[in-house]
Amino acid sequence: MPSKAYSTFTKNVQQVDRLLEAYDLLQGPKRGKRKLDHLTRAALMFLCSSWEVYIEQVANESGEKIAKNINEIKKLPKKIKKTIAKQINKNKNDEEAILFIDSWREYYLGMLDMKTKGLNTPKQAQVTELFEDYLGINKDLIDSSILMISEIDEIIVTRGEVAHNVFAERYLKKNVVDKYYDIIKMAVRDVDVMLYNYIPSVVDKGKKPWNNTY
Repeated sequence: MPSKAYSTFTKNVQQVDRLLEAYDLLQGPKRGKRKLDHLTRAALMFLCSSWEVYIEQVANESGEKIAKNINEIKKLPKKIKKTIAKQINKNKNDEEAILFIDSWREYYLGMLDMKTKGLNTPKQAQVTELFEDYLGINKDLIDSSILMISEIDEIIVTRGEVAHNVFAERYLKKNVVDKYYDIIKMAVRDVDVMLYNYIPSVVDKGKKPWNNTY
């Protein structure tokens, strides 16, 4: 099976499916103008929250795979080592260094967990920073692997407008939400496949993190 995060995403977006199905059912065959965009707005909110949860979970899951399958800290990707060093230097206290020395795996995964908890409906820049600094993935690989990543920001901005009632005077059409849904689903699959291919390149024995069954 794919990553646990991917499986959770497919379950979470079932709520989006139900809302869009309800929209079609209530709209009926005539397709006249009806005030049903409370359903499309709710669907968009659930879609974006599913994206956020996925990014948080897949980053932590990938970090665990990397930490578990690397014997020595010196084998960590260079970018991750730089991020760890920056964190230790920023705190400037002996306790921080002791925590790191005591268990570099726990220290690294704790940093990653704190980073993901700070995400709020991540846009392209946040996703790129997370994967680059905390998983060691080159930005060019991210851009070339996640084909829809440049489309994410528009979706997040629209979600923000909905959350702040900007859409109270504008109808959020179902075909717009359908387009956003396809973009998010493609981005999630691309992320999962990218990590499936990337993680074996940095861990000992090239162990695959999960099965490529999409």
